[in-house]
Amino acid sequence: MGFSLSCVVFLGLTLSQLVSLSQGQTWGAETVSDSLRPRTAWESKFPGMTVTVTAGQSVQSAISSCNGIVGSSGYCTVDIQGDPSDSSITISRSRTKLTSSTGAVITSSGAVTFIGIYSGKKQVIIEKLSLRGHTASEVYGIFLSGGNINKVIIRENTIYDFDGTDNAHGIAVYGSGSTPIRNVLIEKNEVYSMRTGSSESIVVNGNVYRWAINDNYVHDVNNIAIDAIGGEGTLPPSAGASGPHPDDAARGGFIEYNVVRRMSTATNSAYGNEESWAAGIYVDGARDIKIQLNEVYDAPWGYEVGAENCIITEDITVVDNFAEGSFYGDFLAGGYAAGGFETGAYQCNPLSTQDADEGHGNVERITVQNNEFTTTGGTEDNVYVQKRTTLSIIAIDEPGFSAVNPTGTGCTSPCDANSYRTS
Repeated sequence: MGFSLSCVVFLGLTLSQLVSLSQGQTWGAETVSDSLRPRTAWESKFPGMTVTVTAGQSVQSAISSCNGIVGSSGYCTVDIQGDPSDSSITISRSRTKLTSSTGAVITSSGAVTFIGIYSGKKQVIIEKLSLRGHTASEVYGIFLSGGNINKVIIRENTIYDFDGTDNAHGIAVYGSGSTPIRNVLIEKNEVYSMRTGSSESIVVNGNVYRWAINDNYVHDVNNIAIDAIGGEGTLPPSAGASGPHPDDAARGGFIEYNVVRRMSTATNSAYGNEESWAAGIYVDGARDIKIQLNEVYDAPWGYEVGAENCIITEDITVVDNFAEGSFYGDFLAGGYAAGGFETGAYQCNPLSTQDADEGHGNVERITVQNNEFTTTGGTEDNVYVQKRTTLSIIAIDEPGFSAVNPTGTGCTSPCDANSYRTS
């Protein structure tokens, strides 16, 4: 299934994203190279079917049987042809594909991860499955966690009815090892009817490199739909460090052709059952990302490039996107708390940071152009730049929106001022 842009045609306008000043400063995002897109040629090595799982049988047992059929280095396709007996499935070998030719539904109960992919696994495909959730303190759909996971495709799955009383994820990639999770493609999934607490429906977090979240449909969710995160301590800081690990940031990624509809925190107890400043598509502490040709309808904010933790969110390109019906506005940028982390006045170890010490990050070198931000009547300025957004190009045709400090960098010492151009 695919979800393409149908409501808007974007003209091929161009704007220089990189403007260098005589003193060597660079304005705007460095474009993410297409060479960083996840490699997928390896998926052609999988056979049409190796082993089948019929109703009431175990997927885990079928995966365990693969080595005996194709050998430990062989490619194994597990076709789930009936609703299985498993409550949780671990991809225990590399070169494994889970699919369903019949639309089988996987269900579970309790605090659980439906499908887990952990450190060292390579060449894994999760495709055409239905995961029906339930209520639990924490419940995850498809979860990648650890390090040195390479070449994963999560495609054409349906994930729905997850109700995490603390947290829940539909699809989550958490890079917690010293070697990044890399070459991850998340595409053409439908994720809906999600109650995720303070978490997100689709997220990449921590040491994750070379990834794409493309052509997904996320709707009727009560927190952020799609998120790329850094600085939370997913990859723990080095011993004695006062701030996040330099590689604790999703990077080298693409968020494209996604559609988000009806995202609201008004029924989310993690936010006091009020409309928070959450965005449909959010970048928080990540870097080197292209966000293009997405649509967001009826969210608190359409898109946000922020920095909650003691980190610099940088080189983010936001181009040719569409937003409509936002409660507050269509685009939000910057750290939100007064005082930047570079002053040294805040608790910056992400493993011990309290909420009171969040919002002090910086945003540098973002390019925002050729978007159609159409919300009228939002409760804030439709494009709102908060604090410490510097060396950026925000080309927005909005009444009253103008450049700020367009020849400087905000401050000569750490402070809260912005510096951005509009052309």
